[in-house]
Amino acid sequence: CFLGNNEIGSFLETHGPRQIEEGPILSTAGQLLGTHRGLFRYTIGQRKGLGIASSAPLYVTCLDVKRNAVIVGSNEELFRNRIDVAELHWLGTPPDTTRQYTVRIRYSHPGSKATLALHENANACGTIVFDEPQRAITPGQFAVIYDGTELLGSGVIVSAVSES
Repeated sequence: CFLGNNEIGSFLETHGPRQIEEGPILSTAGQLLGTHRGLFRYTIGQRKGLGIASSAPLYVTCLDVKRNAVIVGSNEELFRNRIDVAELHWLGTPPDTTRQYTVRIRYSHPGSKATLALHENANACGTIVFDEPQRAITPGQFAVIYDGTELLGSGVIVSAVSES
């Protein structure tokens, strides 16, 4: 929001690091499909502007910072049902982990039913398991936890995985 009408890519080209590192665009199977012009240009769930051709629609499923790679796959590969969260902050006491809550994973997300497990040996960390898989969960964003309309707290999404 602080960029005004500027696009993030243009802003970072002008005000970011002098050299923007290119890297591979890979399928979820590891096949090289193209080259990206900087990880900052992509977001989980993105379909447009990938610069690669495919017979089926492809979406960004992962930004692999260690390999400087954009991973792409099908829409179905965007769904995850478990997230790990850190830096949990509660407005009151930590919630009862034997019940379900509503969790929102982005501002436009309506919220989904989920259970919460707090990690006793980890400082302010936990795991959230959704009843139904959620699309395009993005590490670095916040998971916000509600009991009905009451805001209980939030935490930073560290990872998102699918478990059966």
